[in-house]
Amino acid sequence: MLTTWKRDLAISRAANIQNPKKRPWHCRSRLPVANDLGVLVAGVSSRLALNETYRAFYDLLAAGVTTAVANARAYEEERKRAEALAEIDRAKTAFFSNVSHEFRPPLTLMLGPLEDELAERESPLPATRRERLETAHRNSLRLLKLVNTLLDFSRIEAGRVQASYEPTDLAAQGRARLLSRWDA
Repeated sequence: MLTTWKRDLAISRAANIQNPKKRPWHCRSRLPVANDLGVLVAGVSSRLALNETYRAFYDLLAAGVTTAVANARAYEEERKRAEALAEIDRAKTAFFSNVSHEFRPPLTLMLGPLEDELAERESPLPATRRERLETAHRNSLRLLKLVNTLLDFSRIEAGRVQASYEPTDLAAQGRARLLSRWDA
C-alpha cells in the first residue's frame, strides 16, 4: 500500500512537476482501504503540493475508513450469529414441546392400568409382583413429572406463562429427592 505511494511520489519528483494541475493521474486519488474491502477514491487539491504530509493525511483517512468498514462488518456478522442462535433456540423449544406432547399420552395410558392393578383389593398381588409394579409406577410418575417440567419450560420460553419464584429450602428438598432415589 505505502510502496505504491512512495513510488508515485518518486515519479512526481523525478518528473519535477511544480504545477499541481499537471500531476500524473496515478498520483491523485488512489487510496487502498484494505486488501479485501476495496479502494477509497479521494481527490487531491490542485492548490497543494502532493508531499509526505498530504500522503500521511490520506493514510489516516484510509485507516479511518478501513476501521469503520471493518467495525460495520463485525457488527453485521455478530447480528447474524445472534439471529442464528435465536433460531436454534426456537427450534429447540419447539422440539422439546413436541417431544413432551408425544410422551404424555403413552405415560398416562401406562399409569392408568398400573394404578388400577395396585389399587386392586379383591385379589391382591403377590409381594414380588407388587414391588415391581410399584417401582414401575414410581418411575412412570417421575418421567411424567419430567415431561410436565419440559412443557412448563417450553411455555415459559414461548412467553405463554410467567414463572413465579418463591424461597425454597434446597437442602431439605435435596435430601428428600436423594432418599426417594434410594427407594427406587
